[in-house]
Amino acid sequence: MIHKSKFIFIVIILFFMIKTGYSQSQEIDSLKMVLETEIPDSSKIAILEKLAYIYSSESAEIAKEYIGEAIILSEKLPNKRQHIETLLMASKISRISGDYENSISFGFLALNISDSLDFKNKIAKSSKYLGISYYRIKNFEKALQFHKKALELYIILENTLYQADCYTNIGVVYDERGEFDTAIEYYNKALIIYEKENELSGMADIYNNIAGIYYQKHENDKIIDYMNKALEIKRQMNDKIGISYTLINMGGVYGQIGSFEKGVENIKEGIEIAVEINLLPLINVGYEALFELYTNNKDYKNAYGYYKLYSQTKDSLFDIETSKNIQELQTKYETEKKNSEIKELKIQQIKDEELQKLFIIIIIALFIIAVLVFVFLRQKAKMNIILKEKNIELEQLTKTQNRIMSIISHDLKAPLSAFYSITNSLKTKFDKIERTEIDRYFGRMLNSALALKMQLENMLNWSVGQSRKIRVKKSDFNLLVLSYKVVMILQEFANEKSIIIENNIDENIEVKTDGKLLSIVLNNLISNAIKFSQSESKIIISAKQESEKVILSIKDFGIGISQNDAENLFTDTEISVKNENSGTGLGLVVSKDIVEKLGGKITVKSELKKGTEFFIEL
Repeated sequence: MIHKSKFIFIVIILFFMIKTGYSQSQEIDSLKMVLETEIPDSSKIAILEKLAYIYSSESAEIAKEYIGEAIILSEKLPNKRQHIETLLMASKISRISGDYENSISFGFLALNISDSLDFKNKIAKSSKYLGISYYRIKNFEKALQFHKKALELYIILENTLYQADCYTNIGVVYDERGEFDTAIEYYNKALIIYEKENELSGMADIYNNIAGIYYQKHENDKIIDYMNKALEIKRQMNDKIGISYTLINMGGVYGQIGSFEKGVENIKEGIEIAVEINLLPLINVGYEALFELYTNNKDYKNAYGYYKLYSQTKDSLFDIETSKNIQELQTKYETEKKNSEIKELKIQQIKDEELQKLFIIIIIALFIIAVLVFVFLRQKAKMNIILKEKNIELEQLTKTQNRIMSIISHDLKAPLSAFYSITNSLKTKFDKIERTEIDRYFGRMLNSALALKMQLENMLNWSVGQSRKIRVKKSDFNLLVLSYKVVMILQEFANEKSIIIENNIDENIEVKTDGKLLSIVLNNLISNAIKFSQSESKIIISAKQESEKVILSIKDFGIGISQNDAENLFTDTEISVKNENSGTGLGLVVSKDIVEKLGGKITVKSELKKGTEFFIEL
């Protein structure tokens, strides 16, 4: 059956990957051991198909090898039904791996053999598989053709449950094409059979699909009605996962149609069930749904609380996934190495393009000078003024290009070199170092990547500012929530130096600003504070409301700067390659441009060896 998720229904893929990862590993080892023993070809084919199916969602190449061996063995068997089934399994595995071309090819091979031997049941199954594959590549005409062919055969064979399966698949195709009335007609045909056969799972799927149609048609009462029907069946089946995600989805729908209290009630019940069965991905989704619901209702205190819970569960999911990824690190190393080489090539390409632009600018400038010289022969006085202006413009352009090239050669080279050094160390020492040491390496890699990302973003924002193309889109933001999101991104960077970040912003302070642009400024200032702070120190973020203005402060207790240097911090003429720890100062220039675009101003107060405090007035 084609499973269609119509709006906010949740697929708990990560959960099952985590829960089944270890048991699958044991199963793979057991199957490989059996495969090496003397067993009949039919048993060997079954094991090869099982291995291919397990690998289909992780390594398409390995899955292809196992199913290829199974096809070769099955072709030699006198039992042609077995060969057809193996071809259909190859079609299914290719479809799971996203290789739809091979999925369709294997489907046609199975169909042709079934047709030649008049195996109606296999013809019907092959047609159904082809219909699903054509649906995946959005060839809806072909999908309908094969699903209807399968339906005709299952009617002849009097297989009612497979008929219901076909009605559902046809309904999904019409649903995808936007022919909702026809889709509902086929869904109802399937529903009649499922009700007669008491097939609860099929009934629940149909109710969910119909709810999805009414969601697209904005018929809110019918959405809730069909979701309640699906929920009732999930409760009858004691399907706690289904009950949980259906309740969370219903809560989201209630929130959208203005039933805030009902929405909160449903989501909280869904989370309670997810906690009971320890389903972390669904708990995370539930907290996110509550955060969005309270935010839309302007209850920022509760929104902030649930956002913290959402962030914590998201971090836990990340830790679980990272643990799994470490086991696969060796096999993926070569890919990462190639990606690193590609990045280096791209940086070199950027350098070449900048040089080419500089060359073009010089040619254009020379052409302008030549024209001015010609004019000078006719109007000497006017020529002197124009020539002076053009020379100043050319000098500024050259300085700008030189600064860009200096920034690229220094601030991008350093984090890339660090990243290369760390990954090279991992390669040579991986089998000898402890888990804690691996975690430290990953922390350093993350910091290098973060430094590279921030410098690239600052260069882009600076170049946009130079061309006066910064666009401001203001709306209302809760300052605590906005700043918390930035801190979450930089927390690992701070943890590396055991720096505590205190966020003392009052939860009731709101600002009308461009959240994306203000986040860039906060990112730059907090990153600088971490960079120039001593280990085991702290950074304090605070804000106060003064009349119609908000003054935001980021204070560190680091090395500080002299008053003379502080006065030049926000000047783009000071952008240059400095020592390894100081950087270019580009981030502060970008921050000043952005704050001024937002209608505010930025100032700094600093004292050597005592720390620095930046003030943003909005």
